[in-house]
Amino acid sequence: MKRVLAVLASTLLLAVTTAPTAGAQSWNLANDFSLTTNGGTNPWTYGRYTVTTGLDPATFSAFTTYGLRDGSVLATWWDNPTPPTVDPNIQKNITGTTYNQSGTGIAFAPGEVTFGPFLGPSVARWTAPFAGVFSVSAVFKTVQNGNTNPNAYVFLGTNTSPLYNQTVNATGVSYASTLTFTAGQTMDFVVWGNNQNNKTTQVQATITTVPEPGSVALVATGLLGLGVAARRRRRA
Repeated sequence: MKRVLAVLASTLLLAVTTAPTAGAQSWNLANDFSLTTNGGTNPWTYGRYTVTTGLDPATFSAFTTYGLRDGSVLATWWDNPTPPTVDPNIQKNITGTTYNQSGTGIAFAPGEVTFGPFLGPSVARWTAPFAGVFSVSAVFKTVQNGNTNPNAYVFLGTNTSPLYNQTVNATGVSYASTLTFTAGQTMDFVVWGNNQNNKTTQVQATITTVPEPGSVALVATGLLGLGVAARRRRRA
């Protein structure tokens, strides 16, 4: 009996250790925000769509400039290397306190990422590092007084029809789905408003791998087998 239990335990251990890291691997826009790398080894790429009417993921262009702004409070990626024209942009408040930016009515929450889509759509692109099933969630929330309700979009790959298109408000709007990705396939989180008004929006996005059904079933089988064996041993 001990040998049987040992075999079952080994089976369960094998299921856990050989199941894809997908079961526990997660990417978060704020936590992963890079101060040094835009794209490349970083699954996140910060950029814009160069076409402002009829949004098209094929027009994505990565930001080329990085800098710390406003007294080293805002870590910022943008295109134009000549401040103060730093729009469109994607920024993170890297301090531990809320930063109320003078003259703009923008409140940057600590540790959060914001999109500044003035002059063009701001885009955070995530690239799947491997194929699999992923759980995707996002929250879009306006953080600028007088913000004239931008739109939030989610695009998968090069498809020009968004998976999500919602007007954003100060309370926040959310998106959630479970999707199958191929290796290298992209997902774009976009903020835009079809005009030149600044619409600074806080964006929270998390992508998490989902365990393959076969791995889950194997673990369940192992647990069931251990339970049955233990009961038989007690009866004996």
